[in-house]
Amino acid sequence: MRVLQLLSNLDAMAMDEKHVKALLLTLLYQTQIYFAQSERELNRKYPDILLLERNPIALPYEHLSPSIVE
Repeated sequence: MRVLQLLSNLDAMAMDEKHVKALLLTLLYQTQIYFAQSERELNRKYPDILLLERNPIALPYEHLSPSIVE
């Protein structure tokens, strides 16, 4: 991850999984492709990060061809 390259050696010395996870979640929350959830229970298991695909955004008149809408 390029973000980790921006951190100093002092930052990296104390960094563990929860810090990397927080950085990754911060980046994933900005995308429009997935819902990101941390440690969500799923059949008695807890994935570190669960990515759920977002449904496509419904647009008005999406069933019409572009020439009709214009």
